[in-house]
Amino acid sequence: MKYLYVFIIVLCWSINPFLKKIITKNIQPIEYNIYSNTLVFMYLIMFSLYQNKYNMSDITINIANKLSKTQIGIMMVVSILTLVPSYLMVVLNKKYSVSGITAVVQSLNIIATTMIEVVYMGESVSMTKIGGILMTSLGIYLLQ
Repeated sequence: MKYLYVFIIVLCWSINPFLKKIITKNIQPIEYNIYSNTLVFMYLIMFSLYQNKYNMSDITINIANKLSKTQIGIMMVVSILTLVPSYLMVVLNKKYSVSGITAVVQSLNIIATTMIEVVYMGESVSMTKIGGILMTSLGIYLLQ
């Protein structure tokens, strides 16, 4: 199941920027984000209602019963950390090559995620990881 999910994620993330570029020919990036996030919200509400109807999950609107104040604060930060890059990717994809921007952003994301994992989460660093980071860095250089 893990690899099916990974395949679906990669497929969606690969197609998504090209569709965004087509849409934003006629609207501004902020308009795209407003409309897109509104649709995502509506889809999530419908999915939640479906799951609750068939007792597939225990979804509630009152998250204060499930999360601490710290976790709610972190969720607010995470939502901003989702919104800002989403908007900026639309801006960049509208102006530049989708494949070029996506390659650089995803490569840098791998490096940044690995560094955060090592520094803040206490993960060990192997020679394989260091080699992967160096190869990714070389790939970013070559993409430029």
